[in-house]
Amino acid sequence: MLSTLITLAIGFAAGYFYASARGNAASVEPLDEARVSADAMSRIDAAIERGEKIEAIKIARKDTGAGLAEAKKFVDARSAKLRPGDPIER
Repeated sequence: MLSTLITLAIGFAAGYFYASARGNAASVEPLDEARVSADAMSRIDAAIERGEKIEAIKIARKDTGAGLAEAKKFVDARSAKLRPGDPIER
């Protein structure tokens, strides 16, 4: 679990710094919901309900081929819809 968290953190940081170097770090948009299959969406929602955002990000990435930042923004937005009182982890 810890190694997964470290890997995701490093991947996210590397992606951010790579995008920063290209001048478009702030332009990462969340996934379009239409790109996510119904099966993956139900698994993402279930993971969010269990509080497993990292698992939800993995599912989104595997289903769509999206990048880490894009999938994270999607999961954060989806989490805000499903669990409006929960703070978004940064």
